[in-house]
Amino acid sequence: MTQGNFANTSNPLDLAIQGTGFFQILQANGQLAYTRAGSFHLDKTGNVVTLNGLQLQPQLTIPAGA
Repeated sequence: MTQGNFANTSNPLDLAIQGTGFFQILQANGQLAYTRAGSFHLDKTGNVVTLNGLQLQPQLTIPAGA
């Protein structure tokens, strides 16, 4: 639960949390979970998801070409 070092990545969707807090994600079983891992990408419909394909909650969709 401790903060690590910030690092620049080549992924514009990577996020970091400074201080306390978590990203809320929706698990495959429909339950909410929390993570501090901020490596995100887009799924085929433009939803922001974790490396494992779990959706960020609340759902965030980025339109094509944005």
